[in-house]
Amino acid sequence: EPFPEYYRSCETQEAHENKQIEEAYNLAIAKVCEDVIKFGQIDLRATAPLAFTMADDDKANASSAVNEQDIPKIESPPTPASHLSTEFSNTQRSGVGSDSFQLVPEERKKDALEQIRAMIASDHMKPSTRTRFVTMCNIILRLEFLLFRRHVTPVDPVLGLTSEEVEEVMYHLEDLRRTLGIIDRILQQELTWARRVELSVKYIAEDTQYNVVTRFRNMAEVIISHMNKPRPSERRLLAVFFDFFDAYLYTDFIRDYQRQLPVEENWNPVRVEMTRALIAVWDLINRAIESYDAIIKVTMDIKGKYTEPHFREMQEAPQIWINAMLEHHIEGERERQRQAAQRAEARE
Repeated sequence: EPFPEYYRSCETQEAHENKQIEEAYNLAIAKVCEDVIKFGQIDLRATAPLAFTMADDDKANASSAVNEQDIPKIESPPTPASHLSTEFSNTQRSGVGSDSFQLVPEERKKDALEQIRAMIASDHMKPSTRTRFVTMCNIILRLEFLLFRRHVTPVDPVLGLTSEEVEEVMYHLEDLRRTLGIIDRILQQELTWARRVELSVKYIAEDTQYNVVTRFRNMAEVIISHMNKPRPSERRLLAVFFDFFDAYLYTDFIRDYQRQLPVEENWNPVRVEMTRALIAVWDLINRAIESYDAIIKVTMDIKGKYTEPHFREMQEAPQIWINAMLEHHIEGERERQRQAAQRAEARE
């Protein structure tokens, strides 16, 4: 028996733990390979903001394997009732009276709908992100139907609602605010962390008592551990969703509100409440876009001012980045295993 201690140790609890660590290493290496980092140039893909999903990584990474029939779909809005009426001709529609107002053209709405559908259908879209935005888009289509689309002739969108429909509209608007509020908080948190990372990286880069290799290694560890890379598809999704919301709901309702505002008899507390809710939704989408732009700017500043200059000074940069990525993913896997063990103990 050349190594009896070794064979006996294979049956101990310690050996089981070593096997878990080995699996963690394998998983970490696989994740690094999936990231396909191009070391010749550090760009935006070298750092990972948190997707809007609050979903766990395993579900998110399975997005490409989702069945086509399982993907949620954005509904098609029904044809406006005014277009279905043979009695309400185009000439009547263009001049229904001094109190009427022009709705957003159907062509613009269709363009916005096709754009958001194309974004949602992307293979790179995480399932939870897709589901969340499909739900919000269908809510907007439902609100547009209740307020504008079902009437043969243009009517006041608020006074035309029953009390049950008013409750439904307010419920849907609150649902939109709640979902967008989650996205807003995630991006605000990511922006705060990005700015903290920028300050830390600046301090490391200016600390010349350490050589360039040490400084770059420390910067890489800070960036990988505390920053997420901005995803162009998420930034574009927010912009397309904003245009969809504006085309189907916001512009028409605000135009009507401004038209009713000077007439005292038309003042209605429900109209005011709905207007405030719509403006709150509009503000949340805008703020999310601004936060994303700010995160991208911070990431570009870190790249241009600190990491790229250090990267050009040395040959070891790619390996340093690989090691930092490995350590980050290994530690993350160990933490997940610890949490899984704690949950298993709690169940027992």
